[in-house]
Amino acid sequence: MVDRRMFLSGMVAAGLAPGMANASGTHVWSFDVARNGSNIGRHDVAVNINGSKLVARTSIIFEIGFGPIVLYRYNHEIEENWLGNEIQTISAYTNRDGRETSLRLARDNNQFVGKLNDKQVQLPLHRPTAYWNMSLPGSQNLIETQDGQVFRLQWTSQDDMISYKGKRIPAKRWQSDGDLEITLLTTEKFGWSGMRFDFKDASFTYTARELGSFIKR
Repeated sequence: MVDRRMFLSGMVAAGLAPGMANASGTHVWSFDVARNGSNIGRHDVAVNINGSKLVARTSIIFEIGFGPIVLYRYNHEIEENWLGNEIQTISAYTNRDGRETSLRLARDNNQFVGKLNDKQVQLPLHRPTAYWNMSLPGSQNLIETQDGQVFRLQWTSQDDMISYKGKRIPAKRWQSDGDLEITLLTTEKFGWSGMRFDFKDASFTYTARELGSFIKR
């Protein structure tokens, strides 16, 4: 079974290069996701920038099983609306093998207000767990987009390399500990460039099909 702490249905305040992508247009990240070396699905993000407005849409679809037999299906969708560097709304939908969850949050001064399913919620104005945003690695508090929990983390980082379209590219490897244990790979040009994590007896690895641009909000 897939646990909510595996995803971050989100993570680089300290130490990243300042080359942010602010140009209008759409920036796309697309990853194949493998579990213990076997492909289980995709994680795709599209960020559209139009002047001061930014809309980020994340789609995660996993199917875990043996051969043609699917034992577990997971789907997670997120939409974020930003005005400049200030997030305005978060909408998320999760289907964990038939168990559905919805989260809708809107900015109200210095907090979020909204609903988790039919329950009214108030949350701190933290960034959501959506990995395109290069303010996230290094951030100590994040809002988990499945069940609206506040994740508290600590980060370490070190130099690394990635392979992308036949080239070796310098990268930074970020390791989080706390409520979310995950490894993120980031690069100065592309921003989010890869991800790894372990869950129970399985290792999950992200391989880039397409990388977007360094965006920090």
